[in-house]
Amino acid sequence: MHTGTLCIALIVAALLIAAAILLSHPDALTAWRALPYREAQDAVRADLYRPETAQFRGMSVHQGTYCGEENAYNRLGYAIGFQPFSASQVAGRWFVYMVPGDANAHERVVILKLIAGLCGQHAPGTGAAS
Repeated sequence: MHTGTLCIALIVAALLIAAAILLSHPDALTAWRALPYREAQDAVRADLYRPETAQFRGMSVHQGTYCGEENAYNRLGYAIGFQPFSASQVAGRWFVYMVPGDANAHERVVILKLIAGLCGQHAPGTGAAS
């Protein structure tokens, strides 16, 4: 066997073993797939008053931007309800956009349009994202 053929055979064998391990442990595969989402969720949590109460739903990725909705408790101890967010990592730094609790109506519309644009969606109640 040539050295190049041996290297290819070893690489293929290693990939088959890794695939077998992941497929035999579905929890490992789920955790591996969820890792980037977890990092984005941690970035969102860092901007919350009560990060330990954060709940997430509707997570997706659009052109490298993590999108979804978060719900957490505010300073008064009340859940604020699910709010849209976007999180992107650039040069190792996370940029998170979500509507702050004290945003006025105009600021809310602007931020929702920004999030919708980053996530490739239409902002609810604001018309099409431009």
